[in-house]
Amino acid sequence: TLFPYTTLFRSVTTYIEGEDDEIYISGVIQPEQYVSEGKLLRKVAKGTYKTISTVQFLDSEKNVVGTSSVVGKLTVES
Repeated sequence: TLFPYTTLFRSVTTYIEGEDDEIYISGVIQPEQYVSEGKLLRKVAKGTYKTISTVQFLDSEKNVVGTSSVVGKLTVES
């Protein structure tokens, strides 16, 4: 069973907790697809960081129909 929002387009913007600049912007994610890794917007020192991601849910015309925040973890290995 798919979660209801997997049938919507989505975009994700991620920040390292306590910082103002984005570390990752996904672009539009197609329905029923996901992102497991991506390129960071800037160099980050090796380590593990707490992240806050804002997920925007988009209709077929790419209008925002909802938002959510997700706490996560970013691990930089090199």
